[in-house]
Amino acid sequence: MGNCQRAYRHRVGFVNLSAAQQVRHGMQNESDRINAVKQLRRIARDRAYRSLVSSGSSPRTVEIVATVTRWRRWIDFQLVHFCRSSPGRLEPLVAEVLRAGIGEMIVLRTPAFAAVHSWVVVARAMVRPQAARLVNAVLRRVAEQLDDLPEPQTQDPVRNLAIRWSHPTWLAKKYVRSRGVQVAIKLMKANNRAPNHYVRVNTLKTDKDDFECYLAELGIGYEQASYLKNYYHVSRLSPIVRAGLLQQGLCAVHDQSAGLVVRLLDPQPGESVLDACAAPGGKTCQIAQRMSDRGCIAAWDVHPGRADRIRKAIRDHNLRSVRVACRDLRTAPAMEFDRVLVDVPCTGTGVLAKRADLRWQRTPKDLTDLISLQDTLLEAAARHVRPGGRLVYSTCSIEPEENERCVYAFLTQYPNFRLIPAAGIVPDDVMDDSGFLATLPYYHRTDGAFAACLQRGGHDD
Repeated sequence: MGNCQRAYRHRVGFVNLSAAQQVRHGMQNESDRINAVKQLRRIARDRAYRSLVSSGSSPRTVEIVATVTRWRRWIDFQLVHFCRSSPGRLEPLVAEVLRAGIGEMIVLRTPAFAAVHSWVVVARAMVRPQAARLVNAVLRRVAEQLDDLPEPQTQDPVRNLAIRWSHPTWLAKKYVRSRGVQVAIKLMKANNRAPNHYVRVNTLKTDKDDFECYLAELGIGYEQASYLKNYYHVSRLSPIVRAGLLQQGLCAVHDQSAGLVVRLLDPQPGESVLDACAAPGGKTCQIAQRMSDRGCIAAWDVHPGRADRIRKAIRDHNLRSVRVACRDLRTAPAMEFDRVLVDVPCTGTGVLAKRADLRWQRTPKDLTDLISLQDTLLEAAARHVRPGGRLVYSTCSIEPEENERCVYAFLTQYPNFRLIPAAGIVPDDVMDDSGFLATLPYYHRTDGAFAACLQRGGHDD
């Protein structure tokens, strides 16, 4: 592809724009804010976060929506203090305007004068002039105390932490109980940051040098990922999407933690592999890539729509070794494979930075219900492992109940399987003391994930 320069970043200062450009810029900002309020209302009403953030909204709209969603509890605490009314007692649109305005000032650090003015304009446009006066008064009070915001002072220290770092109290208590206060705070801070974005280069279609040139030409900052050589940490995803690199199958959005799970599986060319809960297909494609698209890969998912997503990923990557089926692992007839991956449904507490809404949807009951399903799926997956074959159990959770506990319970019940330590298969830095693959968002700059590699004996006991 010839020589290419490294990617660079530049910013256009508002001060350098002409008067007409400034007017258009301000109108665009207000349009982005109006769209953000509409989306926040839909999230509150329909729990539609995932579809909204992937629906082509502007980067600014996405940033505002994600910020308000992540920091909702801390923002509401400030709203109650400065408005002297709970969000539930306000008109819904007014409450969302106030949340977004407060979030812009205290989290995104938008200059107070600009934020107050813009959100007053939005309130006037979306509600009425009287609402704009209330928004103006509340946001001005916030602006006056930006450097001395009130802190929660309940009788429960962990509840105070949960409010300050915007998490459900039950989850904050769980973190503190299992990991201690300091690590709990690190986890909650990591969950509130903008997520890291990784892409995996499809080396069956391109090579790293050419891909780096693509990124440079698109003006995207990037760096080699820490643990996997065909992964890149990129500054932005939207230009990659617009340029069609995903649709052409040249790369895939795939976190390093997910790639490490496939590395632990260690599939070899010519083998038979089952990806038992495969949607949306990222790990399936990585398995095929590591196998040089030679062998037999079965990709199953119980939901027809999710199975279709796998088929699309396979088409984009132009893979020949994968066969997709809409199949329930729990009832499928036993078939023997050299390697089986079961990436089970979980609470997703390792991906709370990416799924800003998820923390408000999960409950302790969800954890209990999912553990039962995880046990069932792991046992079902074991039926498909040939003697001497390997089984990898994985989650995007950091909860011990979904991870180590599930594996140890399985090994107690199925003594013909044994744990294969991750040492020598994955980097030591992502392996815990028990030999499991374990990544933490605040430490590894990846999603939180867990995986265990189990080998079936040569014959059943």
